[in-house]
Amino acid sequence: MFVTLLTVKLMLKCHALENRSTADWTAHIKRLVNQTMEGLAITKGFCPDVRSMKKVCKDVLKGLQKTFSGKTSLETLILQQDPAVEAAIVHSFQAHIKQLSAQLATKSSSSWKKELLKVLFIAGLLAIFIVLIVVR
Repeated sequence: MFVTLLTVKLMLKCHALENRSTADWTAHIKRLVNQTMEGLAITKGFCPDVRSMKKVCKDVLKGLQKTFSGKTSLETLILQQDPAVEAAIVHSFQAHIKQLSAQLATKSSSSWKKELLKVLFIAGLLAIFIVLIVVR
């Protein structure tokens, strides 16, 4: 779902859905999504939010514009459904999604550890409190 939304967002940003038939742009998006998913191994717990999607889309768009000499030429090449451009889009999607997946895995792992430490700290304080009450 994330890859599909990301692809649609990129196509909208590049104005690649305007003045095209629904069947045409649907097939184009489906092809890009399938190619992206082919080489993508998502880590367990990958659950990006909308902000992450926007950031990935922005980063991908920036990189593609740099590679293809600007926004206008990128838009033209996407509309032509150039295989080299599609390969670059897929490669960029995969690289950024893998990077995001690794960041989210690290973030969730470290937040889980922090929560465990908080629980252990509170349990320790509670144990000390109970000992103080029982000793009196």
